[in-house]
Amino acid sequence: MDLVCVDDNGELLSMEDALGKEVDQMIGLFSDAFEVCRQRQPDTLETVLVEKAFRIAFANFKGEMHVKRFLLTRQLDKRTHGTPRAQMMASAMRIGGPQALIAVFYATQDTHRNLESRKTFRLLDEVLTEESREHLFRRASQFPANPAFNKWFEGLLEKLDVNALALAFLLRCLRASVVPGVLFKRCHEPSRRWGADGEICLEGSKLPPVIRDRSLFENAMENLELMGLAKIDSETIHVNQHLAGIFQDRPEIPTWKARAVQLLSHILPTHPVLEPENYVTLHETMLPLLRNILPYLQEPQVVSFLGRVSGSGLQEAVELCMATSFFSDHKWKEEVMALATSLLQTIYQSGFQSSAVLMYRFQIRQLRYAMLRTPGVIDSEIVNIEFPRGTANANGWSADLLLLRVHDCIKRNEFEAAHSQLSLYSSIFGSTLERTQGARIDAARGVVHRYQGQFRDAYDILSKVESPNSVILAHLCAVMCEMGEFDMVSAITSPWLQHCSCPQSKAAMRIRLASINAELMGGLQHIVSGDPWPSWPRVHAMYEDLQSYGQLSWFERMTILIGIAITQHVGGQIRAAELAWNEVRLAYVKFGLVGYIGRVIDWSICELELRQGVQQINILERLADMQNSTWREYFFTGLGTVWPAIIRRLLLNYGISI
Repeated sequence: MDLVCVDDNGELLSMEDALGKEVDQMIGLFSDAFEVCRQRQPDTLETVLVEKAFRIAFANFKGEMHVKRFLLTRQLDKRTHGTPRAQMMASAMRIGGPQALIAVFYATQDTHRNLESRKTFRLLDEVLTEESREHLFRRASQFPANPAFNKWFEGLLEKLDVNALALAFLLRCLRASVVPGVLFKRCHEPSRRWGADGEICLEGSKLPPVIRDRSLFENAMENLELMGLAKIDSETIHVNQHLAGIFQDRPEIPTWKARAVQLLSHILPTHPVLEPENYVTLHETMLPLLRNILPYLQEPQVVSFLGRVSGSGLQEAVELCMATSFFSDHKWKEEVMALATSLLQTIYQSGFQSSAVLMYRFQIRQLRYAMLRTPGVIDSEIVNIEFPRGTANANGWSADLLLLRVHDCIKRNEFEAAHSQLSLYSSIFGSTLERTQGARIDAARGVVHRYQGQFRDAYDILSKVESPNSVILAHLCAVMCEMGEFDMVSAITSPWLQHCSCPQSKAAMRIRLASINAELMGGLQHIVSGDPWPSWPRVHAMYEDLQSYGQLSWFERMTILIGIAITQHVGGQIRAAELAWNEVRLAYVKFGLVGYIGRVIDWSICELELRQGVQQINILERLADMQNSTWREYFFTGLGTVWPAIIRRLLLNYGISI
């Protein structure tokens, strides 16, 4: 939170700029604000006086031995030990760190001789509320930097423990006030990666001993806690980043930025099968750190460090960027894929022993993401990729190219071509990676059957997928809805959502959408049976709630828009439904879609226009002009099955047969 001023023209000004323009007016504003604060918090004046004393004490600090002794041993001289002042210093250190400790120590020193010190301590001890004291101690940790304090603290830590100093550099580079404890718990273990033989291999840590050696790490962390730079609890490490900022200009910092990238590369699995139980949770948990750390890959010194000797550090960073590109919003996906592109160029230009498989995998990832943003066909790029298949690792990853081509075939309604692409894959070497990818190929067959309208075949495949991810579950739920088993969908979605550790994740959103679609299908079945559906407003509200989610693909966005339009349509909200269907049509055109679904959208709009009194002859002319489509499409749950049946019945009431 920051204070700003608004001038007579409505322009926002910082306090410094406002003081430069109207000093007298600013003093008046401060006085008014002060009175408001004092009415709510009676000790406001006393708090300001104590803070002033604290600031003066901290600004005048030159470095000495008295505070050092307390900082390292938590002991004071015999005269001070056990006194209220000693308790105040201990509280300041615990809450505000060494800056608050120094402020309290010198602002209350020599109270028996110094009147100002005596007054400050009395206000602090007797007048200020406990809440005001704690707030003041926290503010002290944010006081403007004192070069003498910075040099003193840095030298103190360096003499105490060089490992603690190194760890302080790393914590500074993480740039987070709260660090998940799992980050360092996992760094003591080997990482899991796919080997050239297509099997999971364990790789030892390349990190410095202070990070990978549990004993060294714990000793260093204890010293950082002693110095007030970090606090540890069972789940997290709390870092005083204001204090850690002292080390910002140290020459070691670029190296530790690279170490931070290495650390995340080591502890995060880059493929779901490498750690199926924790994969999503780990990536979601580490996203804030990844946002802080991966931008370091734009710095030449960091890239140079990672690329030394073999360039494996750069390849691991590319894999990390690819893995995290499946999480968060589109802006993040584009940022990390741009970083990966730059790293791959560096690998190529530097002549490192690069992995052609990794480059092809990344190219496929880029194309797949582009197709998720917009469904336009990009066949030329797909055709030009020739994936190497000479090893088990390469052959396993070649399935990604086939799946991309299948995705393209589905967009074209070329389902037999999709099945042909899937038949090209085989597990040549029989490795774990190949079998894992083979399971994805099998599941894709079920998806193709779904889009063909062959729901029983799709169900037989999708229901047998072992440990299905949220994408497969969403397809399975859609198939069950089309088969009339929408009441059974909640048996899948409810337990999944109850046990989901990240309710705002993309996977959770996907399962929620599948659950809402099932409720929609259940309601439409009521209408087909001639019964009312009074709960449509609740389903409509659930669709609208999902609209604000920031990670929607074009397909999910279309699904939500369709759900909103249908619920308003059946609810008799004629004008709102017409606007909603027009929004669906705009999105349909924007995404380059053609075919049967477009006709269903137009039928829906025509039916609403008839309700509003549009002449039937005009509707008939429009229906006659609509492009014919000889096949149904089943991309969106219900839009190719039950909804057209409802629209036909409604139009038949006007004597119109379609």
